[in-house]
Amino acid sequence: ILRRHCQTVSPRNFVEHGCAVCGWLVPRKSLTPLSAFQGDLGLLIVPGVTRKERFSIDDPIEDIEGPVLAADCARVCVDCETSLMNNVIPRFALARHNWVGTVPEQLQDLKYAEGIPIERVRHNRCVVRVQSGRVRMSANAIVFAQPALTIYN
Repeated sequence: ILRRHCQTVSPRNFVEHGCAVCGWLVPRKSLTPLSAFQGDLGLLIVPGVTRKERFSIDDPIEDIEGPVLAADCARVCVDCETSLMNNVIPRFALARHNWVGTVPEQLQDLKYAEGIPIERVRHNRCVVRVQSGRVRMSANAIVFAQPALTIYN
């Protein structure tokens, strides 16, 4: 009994890692290393989804070459692996314009007041994706854009 309990609560059964294709956290035991993956990552090469970081306004806008993958992840979840083996882009893949990229060093660990001018938000509804793939209205919310000029002055 004790051996089974130790196997059940061992870290490899509940530790989560990110999927390189969709970015979701998945239990590590259900992930395949990218080096052992046999599918076609060429499906994830989509122009116009990724952008290289620019350091001045004069720098050209360029895409990051290669497949759209999460930078810090080196494994693929079962759902993405199955889709790619069938030559289909996974439903929640970052290549379906879900890619945000890594957060620049200058924007990490900001205080609340420092992050307010960066957050440009204006929406008037909150929706939730339900199991059928559609969305339904969850609540109404009114969030106004932050007056950045007032904050700077």
